[in-house]
Amino acid sequence: MDRCLLAGDVPALPAVPDGWLAVLVAPGLEVTAADLAEPVRTALAGDDSVLLLAPGPLGEQLALALDRPVVAPDGPVIQTPGGILVTADAAGGWWRHAPGAPAVPLGPRWPAPDWQELVPATTLWPAAVIAQPVPAGWLLSPGPVGAAAAFDGVEFAVAVDPARPRLLLDPALTGEQLAQAMAALPTRVRRVADLVPLGAGQGAGRPLAAAAASRLGEPVHLVNGVPLHTPAGSITVFALDAHRRPVWAEPAWLLRLTPDGDEEVVASSPPHASLRPIDPATYAMDMGWQVRLGGGGIHAYPGPPPPPAKGRASLPVDAAADSGRALPVTAAVPVAAGDGAAPPFAVAAGDGATPPFAVAAGDGATPPFAVAAGDGAGPPFAVAAGDGATPPFAVAAGDGAALPAPGGRNGSYRVVVGAADEVIDDLVWPPLSAMFTALLSEIPASVDLVVRGKSSEWGEAAERELAERHPGSGVTSGQARDFQRCDLLPMPPVPAPPDPPAAVRHARNGLALLAAAAVVVLLLAVAGAVAFWPRGGTGADLTAGSEPRTATMPGDAAAPSAPPPSARASGSTSPKPGPSASSPRPSTSAQSSPSPGAPTTAASTPPLPLDPGTDAALGRPTSESSHTDVYSSGRVTDGDPMSYWESRNNALPQWVQVDLGSPVPVRRVVLRLPPSSAWPARTQTVTIQSSLDGATFTTISGASCRFDTASGQRATLGVASGQHRYIRVLISSNSVQPAGQLSSVEVYRS
Repeated sequence: MDRCLLAGDVPALPAVPDGWLAVLVAPGLEVTAADLAEPVRTALAGDDSVLLLAPGPLGEQLALALDRPVVAPDGPVIQTPGGILVTADAAGGWWRHAPGAPAVPLGPRWPAPDWQELVPATTLWPAAVIAQPVPAGWLLSPGPVGAAAAFDGVEFAVAVDPARPRLLLDPALTGEQLAQAMAALPTRVRRVADLVPLGAGQGAGRPLAAAAASRLGEPVHLVNGVPLHTPAGSITVFALDAHRRPVWAEPAWLLRLTPDGDEEVVASSPPHASLRPIDPATYAMDMGWQVRLGGGGIHAYPGPPPPPAKGRASLPVDAAADSGRALPVTAAVPVAAGDGAAPPFAVAAGDGATPPFAVAAGDGATPPFAVAAGDGAGPPFAVAAGDGATPPFAVAAGDGAALPAPGGRNGSYRVVVGAADEVIDDLVWPPLSAMFTALLSEIPASVDLVVRGKSSEWGEAAERELAERHPGSGVTSGQARDFQRCDLLPMPPVPAPPDPPAAVRHARNGLALLAAAAVVVLLLAVAGAVAFWPRGGTGADLTAGSEPRTATMPGDAAAPSAPPPSARASGSTSPKPGPSASSPRPSTSAQSSPSPGAPTTAASTPPLPLDPGTDAALGRPTSESSHTDVYSSGRVTDGDPMSYWESRNNALPQWVQVDLGSPVPVRRVVLRLPPSSAWPARTQTVTIQSSLDGATFTTISGASCRFDTASGQRATLGVASGQHRYIRVLISSNSVQPAGQLSSVEVYRS
């Protein structure tokens, strides 16, 4: 169950693992570790760990205040669809702050995938390749500029595998560049890395992966598309179109390519919901037929296949057999929706993207549809007689159906029906048509249909209809599928380091001047020594009768020292209802009754300044749900920090309200208590509500606000931009007094 502690109005909440408490701070809210410590302690359960979503030194400070470790980022954070939190800055990362110990870097992802700690912080990528960190691993592109990846695009949305890093492949990358980049990774990382192609079309990454395997001399794993989180929450591997949009769910979604050109389907999804899995690439149909998937095609055939040869998957079709009937496509354009071409069985996006069973890497079979460069003769994918050593459906050089080159040109998706000399029953065609319709609609590739075996006249008509109905789609057409994108979590900005004192600034910016001044002083000292050097044995006594002198600034001698705030006289005044006519100013007077049970007289310090902005609530009319004695609502806008409103006791929740006069844009509301040590630290649960007519109110912010002297007894709550006239502060709890208490309600436009 997600457990979050919110400070201010936080619109987006992260997924939090069990055993963790996430502390989120609104972007416009100014908080300190002292503000957060007490609410965090209250919310912690047992040995919970603390995750702080705020950059800067606040993590280290909160760890000291809580006396327990705190994990925090050093910059903005992106939340991936799978819940991994990634620092948006490529050079940033997460840190573990322990009390009294140096911060420990945890890497750019949290929770960290298993492979993150295996990757060196400074991987020496080849000069020809740009490696851009993304949540799932790295985006590889050719230099010198490299591809751009937006956090809300496909590149950042690629599903993170906790056990396997993923290398996203820019379509412009070459096999040699990919091999060099993979060689730069540690061996134990390279051998578990998955390649993810970003090129357009079905099977876009197969030629590139095959080239890399050949150059590396070791197998590589290819995700045969882009794994994305669907709106339903499942992960589906999609082929992309030319605009890098997901358009088609790939059935054979994980391949293993070997240096000698073999291709094995390691994991797949059923191309139709009616199929039953047999092995990672094979599914059972009705009527005793089976379906075999490959990285670039599908084969439906009667009966079980012969036992596969060692290390290679074989088909029930001999490679030297008749290549069958290549059916010409008479309908060269996709059929319009609603004309009967729609699949009779709709398959939901993301349905079955996980493999039906786990298969160990290198478990034997190579795919039946490995394709060599083509030859241009005979029907598509014609296989030369006697070519049994190559995988079935091998194509000689020159055939237009060849697979895409590394530059991203797309080939054909091969659909084969039947086996040589086998009769195709007419009753097989309806389920075949349903399966192919569900599979081939919106495929970003041309489709080549080859029928092996013997069909009746009706069956041949069904063949032609199937070929006309599914010619395939171009890489620029197709309906884009929805997927979950990354979100940039709203967080406070990284605080700028405080300006050094003027003397330090001058020292940093004027080292040359200081050096010159030192030289001048040295020269003057030498000149003085020469001037007073004893002459003729009678030298002057440089110390006789001399008096130490202290330089003073004009007026310093007569100016008495100002007493510290604690030594200043504090007059006691009676509280007076109603707004004060005076302008806002720090007050040195103490209230006669700051809080029930508190001392009647106390020293005070001015409130800490918030910013130079104009308080839109100053002097404005107020109203309230109730008040005690003379502590009415007008005191929250009178500009006197020592006057305050207090509601009726033991009647929470209570509210106080300010009328700004007309709708104004509001970004922050600042709440204060009298800045006096007579007011002990307390926490009040606050809800900020807004209205344009004074009758209908909506909540625009809220937080558990801590008031103490360390922060000037103030709390700041960020407000979403919008027009507001009536600002109501609703207080539902108070850790010290059973009432609502505020000395001022300040409203700022920025």
